[in-house]
Amino acid sequence: MLTGGGAKDVGLVQMITEELGVEVLVPEEPQITAALGAACFAADSFL
Repeated sequence: MLTGGGAKDVGLVQMITEELGVEVLVPEEPQITAALGAACFAADSFL
């Protein structure tokens, strides 16, 4: 899985896919995955 703004770069995703020889997954909104993870962690801490 590739996250962050770089994941929006089709050429970067293709290069990594070719170098690793595996399919690279890109979330629908890769630039906010860290924020979503932090929000889930914070919500879990308060429950």
